[in-house]
Amino acid sequence: MAVDVVIRQSGLFKKEISIQDIVADDLKYGIMDGAFRLVPDQTGDYTVVYDSGHLCRGMEISFEKKDINLRLPLPNSQYDIRLFYGVVQRICQLCKVQYFYREDEKIRADDLETIESCINMDIDASLGALKSIEENIENDKYKCMTIFGVMNPIDIGKNEIRQISGDLTRFGDFMDRLQNMDIYYAAPRFYQMKDGKILGAYALSADVPSVIPLIPRAGMMLNEDVKVDVWNVSLVIAEEEIHTIMYEDLIDFVGEREHYDADNILVLLSVDEMKELAAKYEVEM
Repeated sequence: MAVDVVIRQSGLFKKEISIQDIVADDLKYGIMDGAFRLVPDQTGDYTVVYDSGHLCRGMEISFEKKDINLRLPLPNSQYDIRLFYGVVQRICQLCKVQYFYREDEKIRADDLETIESCINMDIDASLGALKSIEENIENDKYKCMTIFGVMNPIDIGKNEIRQISGDLTRFGDFMDRLQNMDIYYAAPRFYQMKDGKILGAYALSADVPSVIPLIPRAGMMLNEDVKVDVWNVSLVIAEEEIHTIMYEDLIDFVGEREHYDADNILVLLSVDEMKELAAKYEVEM
């Protein structure tokens, strides 16, 4: 669910603008990797723009010839919704255009009353989306649902729904708190072994707080028809000392420890703990 805005430049001479022009000194930008984690300060076909002081979902900007396309994912925080229209107005000023198109509706960039109405519509739509997520989870239609944040995905389950409580301010604070944590959000790599089976492999470094799933999954990183047969994890003690164990042995060792979100836990393994794991469970792959 998202809101799309297009800013069209007319006339023979159209102004070239860049992401750097748009973000100026107050915003940040980056692109998403294959695991939907932010790679900061990079641009691509679709570039994420956000305020580092309010980490929720930000917005997505792309260029098509001289048109600028903006997408606001919903649900989103009230802050990011207002930020979105502020960026729209900023681009209109940069391009010296009077109008933008929201879902094909032509709107004057200086029509503050209509823009405020758009903001309120997006707030209402976000509240409706949160309500739908809550109902689907509380009714056990889904165990959890994934929200793609600015920094990394967040899995929303019953505990998270209670924290958010259908309130956009709480939703924004919740997303900001998780994405502001100084953690490594782990993602798997995939390999085909000699016997043809598919291996999913995680890597953890000693003394680095890391987010990992209780149950490893490929998610949208592989085609649906590709099945991962084996999961393991590399324990990186130093560049020259790496041990490999089966993923289930890691989870048996750490238990559930501290939950990050509905599907993921926060793990901090010391060098001694990694050596203990290696002594008990190390495998040759």
